[in-house]
Amino acid sequence: MTHNFLESYQHQWEQTKEIAQNSNTRTLLQRTILRSCLEIAHSQQSFALAISDDYLLNDIRGLEKKIQNLRSIRSFENLTLNMLLTKEYQKNIKDVENRDFPNEFLLKLKENTFERCDRKWEKEIALDALESGWEFWSIKALLNIQNAEKWNKLLIQNLWPTGVWLYTETDLEPLTPPTPGATWAGKWLIILTPRKDNLLFLKENILNIIDLINQPVIDKIYP
Repeated sequence: MTHNFLESYQHQWEQTKEIAQNSNTRTLLQRTILRSCLEIAHSQQSFALAISDDYLLNDIRGLEKKIQNLRSIRSFENLTLNMLLTKEYQKNIKDVENRDFPNEFLLKLKENTFERCDRKWEKEIALDALESGWEFWSIKALLNIQNAEKWNKLLIQNLWPTGVWLYTETDLEPLTPPTPGATWAGKWLIILTPRKDNLLFLKENILNIIDLINQPVIDKIYP
């Protein structure tokens, strides 16, 4: 079966060759694209389950497995998205050595949440970011619950391709307690290409959707 959503990601994949200045950055962006493909495939699996379509379900599960196999590949240089999903490439994938975070990074992070079982892709992307010299930033804010989906979508769109959203979690120490059932205290961890004006970039490209969040606080975490 042809998965139509892969076509748009294939186009985005090809764009990284023009956008990225070096192979490490291309790998980072391409791994982020693979994570997005996996998220779409997972949503399609839920749809297949809902309509009890076993053929579609098995097809999607096969695609998910192929994408998961690519999570730790060190480089995708000279490879297209479609090539990575072929049987020929998949059968030759070999195990790679685990990469570790530098101690100074873990100290700045305070808590290594990348070891969570649901953040394996985020861990690999974060390691790519460290190798590429990217910066780690956090955004803390109160978010109106009804705006959550819209905010996250706009955040991801406005960051790309000079920034990438890694993950979102509850801010356990918000400046102002959230209102139960109405607002939520969130913390978004993002990575940005290294440059002097990143704070200005965030203010212009992220806080311009300020009507969706309240009391935003931006901090540079590392380096």
